[in-house]
Amino acid sequence: MAYVVAQYLFRILADAAEKLEAWRRCDNEQRPHAALENLAPNAFAALPKPA
Repeated sequence: MAYVVAQYLFRILADAAEKLEAWRRCDNEQRPHAALENLAPNAFAALPKPA
């Protein structure tokens, strides 16, 4: 019984990790942020820095 429960929980945790990673990538690579001049964080980080 514990083996079945462990397999079930592992699948749930793996699914949650996949969904969290997809959200993180979207948030950092695609979604614009008002505080970053309406750019995605990756795009904002790639801007030239003032001297």
